Amino acid sequence: MSGNLPVILLGVTQLGLFASLLVAMTAAVAQSYTSGKNQLKPIQFVFNACTLLNAAGLTEHARATDNFLRIDMEGSHLTQVTLDLVNHLHAREEYKGHIGIVIQAYLYRSEADIHQLIENGIRVRLCKGAYQEPPSVAFPNKTDTDTNYVRLAGILLSSPIYHGIATHDEAMIEAAKSFAGEVELGGAARVEWAI
Repeated sequence: MSGNLPVILLGVTQLGLFASLLVAMTAAVAQSYTSGKNQLKPIQFVFNACTLLNAAGLTEHARATDNFLRIDMEGSHLTQVTLDLVNHLHAREEYKGHIGIVIQAYLYRSEADIHQLIENGIRVRLCKGAYQEPPSVAFPNKTDTDTNYVRLAGILLSSPIYHGIATHDEAMIEAAKSFAGEVELGGAARVEWAI
């Protein structure tokens, strides 16, 4: 699916209390914007039965309004549950192309996660990662994170799926753009630059 869906970026806190407000806001904003993102942090969910219902409801709303919902990533203790949530929703045929995920380059596991997400046809936004993580799960040095970021950006840019590259780091932007210039992106820009 192309990246041409109208999408809205909304920060949401305490999703359990504000899910209906988000749906109403999304509907209102979607009428006046043609591009943006819906982005939620999974910690904002209460991880119980309501989590899946809320996420499914928002994904259904994204589908019904021809929008896209991206689930943001939190600390490494929530990585697997976030992946499971997105994979579960994306497995529903009607939600394919309407839900994606953020992956953090500083986690050792991210390359394997990206390969699996690509195999499942799920859109990824790559970021460096911002949480204090132990060296047992994340690269402790910026140089190692940067190296992994460039490697992961290359994997995403080589994929036929519309992904996002997100960073404020000028060196990472240039490295990703340089790689993008070397690969065939297939017609219109097939990557979202969130810089």
